[in-house]
Amino acid sequence: MTSVESDPDSIKDASKNISSSPFSKQITLVEKRIQDFALESQDKFDLIVCNPPFFENHLKSDNKNTKAIHNDDLPYEDLVSIINKLLNEEGEAFIMYPHTK
Repeated sequence: MTSVESDPDSIKDASKNISSSPFSKQITLVEKRIQDFALESQDKFDLIVCNPPFFENHLKSDNKNTKAIHNDDLPYEDLVSIINKLLNEEGEAFIMYPHTK
């Protein structure tokens, strides 16, 4: 299993969560932007689960999570290209977005 994360605070959280998991030896944490990972990777994946930043053209605050939830650094078009590059032909991708009315 491979987990890709670029935000320093999220990397700390992910490292802590992985180390306390019974599957910790099966999980590799890659500390880089998903765009860079996709460019460098020769691997193809059977399953991709993604919780991308989702706010577009939305009011931003000084909160440290602003970057994590606004898609300035990962627009939808880039996400689709990345998934197309990394996913096996028969693979599946699940993208978590908030429910909208």
